[in-house]
Amino acid sequence: MNRFVPAALLLAACTEPPPFVGPDVDSDRVERVTLTYRGPRHLDLLFVIDGSPAMQPYAEALAANAPDFIHALETIQGGVPSVHIAVTTAAGDGTLRTAPPTIQGDYLSDVPGEIGNRVRNYTGSLADALGRLAAVGTEGPAVRMPLAAAAHVLEQDSAFLRPDARLHVTIIASGDDQSPDSIATYAAAFRAAKLDPTRVSIGVVAPPSAVRLRAFADAFPDRATAAVIDQPDWTSALLSTVGDLGVHPSDPCFTSVVTSECQATSSVYGAVRDCEYGMPPCYTIAVDPVNCPLAPHRLVRFHVDPSVLPEWSTFQIECVVDPRTY
Repeated sequence: MNRFVPAALLLAACTEPPPFVGPDVDSDRVERVTLTYRGPRHLDLLFVIDGSPAMQPYAEALAANAPDFIHALETIQGGVPSVHIAVTTAAGDGTLRTAPPTIQGDYLSDVPGEIGNRVRNYTGSLADALGRLAAVGTEGPAVRMPLAAAAHVLEQDSAFLRPDARLHVTIIASGDDQSPDSIATYAAAFRAAKLDPTRVSIGVVAPPSAVRLRAFADAFPDRATAAVIDQPDWTSALLSTVGDLGVHPSDPCFTSVVTSECQATSSVYGAVRDCEYGMPPCYTIAVDPVNCPLAPHRLVRFHVDPSVLPEWSTFQIECVVDPRTY
């Protein structure tokens, strides 16, 4: 049975794709690749930044790392998730910072639109916008209360916090926390911010002497990381705990040379076509020795905004192996 479409027919059909006929798994040798997407890829990021005079030695590092936090998000497979980002100071009252006219409102919003675009409430780049919010100065109160400040933010009825989003709180402080309540009290308040407390993670950027902040991070086992404020790179306080928002392929590479005879399906969209014949959602197969270091270096990509996919969505593709290779 010939499943190929004659070239003349393709020319006559112009932009029409060939009939969607998958490989005959009973008579052809096929290879299957499955990609799994963990979601929903919604992330609410709260930065609590020390604005006391003691932060003056770290002002340049803060200015450098603020955009680097965004660049770290961009390295997550699947790209920047649907994000809300807010900044408050360690003064303790939990007031969210604003930066008009660059940012409309008291938090950054960068979320997927309905037509494959991104809907944003700021101008310029996300990294620059966060840099503006994070520029808290060094003339704030000498008493640092980042835990109390974060707890106050979580108590507010604010559109910043979304019920279906992961919550990550990053505390940046020149010294230890001096909030009035116990570590256990604040840890309980943070966990209560989500019906599923495992969707709350913590990052701490502070000196090793900040034993109270590090004890707070320890209250979130496997969901907290720390960076030393004297080190130049603070991004580990963010990326290592939110990296699982990325795309999780079981193996995105074909181990054989495959033909163009493929059948692809998605648990969300059903049948999926080659991107040559349509807009996303669609798939491509390309030679990519960087991401697929083993021959034949064939990488599968499912082109869709992962931010709109439900939890544990799957994409599966089966292609006929080139008979000349076996």
